[in-house]
Amino acid sequence: HTSGTLKLWDALSGSCEASFTGHRTAVSCLAYSEDRAILASGGRDSDIVLWDLVAETGLFRLKGHRNEVTSLVFLPRHNSLVSSSKDACIRVWSLDSQHCTQVVTAHRGEIWSMALSQDGRCLVTGSLDEQLLCFRVRSAEECDRDAEAGRAAEILEHDGNLVRRSQTKIQQLEFDAGKSGSTKYFGVLGAGKVFELYRVASKKEAAKKAKRRLKRKREKERERGEEEAQETAAPGEPTLADEFQLEATLSLKHKIKSFYFTHSRSGKLRIVVALANNSIEVHEVNQKVDDTGAEPLRIHSLDSQGHGGDVRSLSVSNDNTMILSASYSGIKIWNASTGNCLRSCAGGYGLCCTFVVGDKYACVGTKSGAIEVYDVSFGGRIQVVEAHDQAVWGLRALPDSTGLCSVSGDGQIKFWEYGMLVTDEGTEVASKALTLEHKRSLKMPEDVLCVALDSQGKYIAVGMIDASIKVFFLDTLKFYLSLYGHKLPVLCCDISSDGALLASGSADKNLKIWGVDFGDCHKSLFAHTDSVTQVKFVPKTHYVFTTGKDGVLKYWDADKFELLLELKAHHSEIWTLAVSGVGDFCVTGSHDTSIRRWDRTEEAFFLEEEKEKRLETMFDSVLDEDDDIEKLNAAWDAEGKSRSAGRKSQQSVSAADA
Repeated sequence: HTSGTLKLWDALSGSCEASFTGHRTAVSCLAYSEDRAILASGGRDSDIVLWDLVAETGLFRLKGHRNEVTSLVFLPRHNSLVSSSKDACIRVWSLDSQHCTQVVTAHRGEIWSMALSQDGRCLVTGSLDEQLLCFRVRSAEECDRDAEAGRAAEILEHDGNLVRRSQTKIQQLEFDAGKSGSTKYFGVLGAGKVFELYRVASKKEAAKKAKRRLKRKREKERERGEEEAQETAAPGEPTLADEFQLEATLSLKHKIKSFYFTHSRSGKLRIVVALANNSIEVHEVNQKVDDTGAEPLRIHSLDSQGHGGDVRSLSVSNDNTMILSASYSGIKIWNASTGNCLRSCAGGYGLCCTFVVGDKYACVGTKSGAIEVYDVSFGGRIQVVEAHDQAVWGLRALPDSTGLCSVSGDGQIKFWEYGMLVTDEGTEVASKALTLEHKRSLKMPEDVLCVALDSQGKYIAVGMIDASIKVFFLDTLKFYLSLYGHKLPVLCCDISSDGALLASGSADKNLKIWGVDFGDCHKSLFAHTDSVTQVKFVPKTHYVFTTGKDGVLKYWDADKFELLLELKAHHSEIWTLAVSGVGDFCVTGSHDTSIRRWDRTEEAFFLEEEKEKRLETMFDSVLDEDDDIEKLNAAWDAEGKSRSAGRKSQQSVSAADA
């Protein structure tokens, strides 16, 4: 996790079996020992921690790298661990002495990945360029002979370079073991859309290829009149190009984030790739008849089970059974209970959405300024209304269910009335489709970024780019209030069910609670460490949910102006929030392409305990800063040495004081 915590999960039951905390920053890489009893973790804090999975405890910490640890590999024949880092160093650690025994500085830049062959004799490393460095893992007998002769017993020996076609930085390297157990394929993934598959030849095949290569070279030189020089030439030795033969190149439409090797029942190689658009594809490698290469063929694709980009807007149906989500490529409709995707509809870049007309239809405001109407029953787009000249930032259904209003960056507030278009098209049964008819508009001097309506249909409030909030009477559109206080554009606002309070969030990171009757600011709260992106009242209460670009969902009491809960799960900024009609759950959508549902439980929580938890988190962050200072002061002394696997926390400090 990004917090530095490791969690072990049971794949069958889905329960967390163990949790380890040893890093101050995000965990960047993991590696299991051959017997799966020891887990090594590398972090962005440049530390390596080894964990005993049987005893569920930390063993020791290895310190020596000066930057993020990017990859870890166990060497079972030597009881050693190899680590790579952004500091361009490869370190070999003895697990017996817990010290660094070898430092390799062959790369010129950051090292991003390593892979060890199944026989444990070849280690391949990748950096920022097209060069892959191959190292021979020397046997224990060779190292012992060096030690007896008084030489440094180095485990890794540079064996040559392999030049790949792509020049992007390495993202992942992986060897594949066939069903017989011997290494047959080697995968290379760069930071792009291309995956390279190499076939690892046996010694006999490599020697045969080297012989053919030498023969072709002699024939060319004979043609140039160099027969005498070649008659005395020594036989060619196999090179890395002979051992690693490019078998196939897989080019996809989207960036590849990671891959995994697997096999079909018939033994054919399959490559599972995870793409940047939140989809997974399975490609099968079919060997050509002439044995000159392979042709990857896509056989499976999981691309409709989630959004491929940011989830920009969410809406819960009136009966709380469906969830509507909008993204850059269209909308999806989900079962709120099971989380299954019911409908996927292609469309424009949705920024706001809502269910209308008894949840039979859905309306989506897009980045291009159009309002798209979808039929929920069959999942098709039935109308596109060119509503605004700029992006539609807000869309709300009117309380009387006769239409909806939209706000846009063009400064227009427009009101639309529902209509039904009857189309028979020569069929026996006439069909009806929802249409939107423009009824009235209200021109604002600045861009309008959000809109809120009270449940009684009395007021309409809009957030402006000039950091103000304007409140109008909904029936006559006459001006009622101006709310000033925010320092940056107002990104979101909402009115409580009783119409007494208005909550607003801004790019200035503040949540403000206003009284709708007089327009006075009841309280200004520093809500998030980044812009407040969404605010929603729980129906029939004065409790408020807020989300921010800091990736946190917060729960507030708008009467007592207190933070009740702080919920962290998303890995990036949260763009949208929707609350069910009875307030028993809420859903959030994020830049990490995920939609998360938060359920209200029967378990009671206490405000003082939550405050203590937040104080402990702040205290631990201060301790981490102190650890960083100690680490800088002792960096040279701790070079290549081990320390305790624990992490300083409030509990450990209290235990030491006791």
